[in-house]
Amino acid sequence: MIPPAEPDRTGWLRLTIADTGDGMTPEALAKIWQPFFTTRASGRGPGLAVPYRIIREHGGVVGAQSAPGRGTTGTIVLPLQAAP
Repeated sequence: MIPPAEPDRTGWLRLTIADTGDGMTPEALAKIWQPFFTTRASGRGPGLAVPYRIIREHGGVVGAQSAPGRGTTGTIVLPLQAAP
């Protein structure tokens, strides 16, 4: 299991996205940030590697939880910045 993103913080935005799909095995979940990883029979795009990198480069944190038959929940936590 990938731990959920860091706890709530003042001045940070937390976005949680959940589905009720098939979920993923722990082995698949451990690979979701790798480029070109998929759990589908076809398709080999960059997957979640690109948004993971963008979020991390902006000081954010990404997390995911999943279990077969229970769906998947992803969390993104980003620092809020005041406009100049």
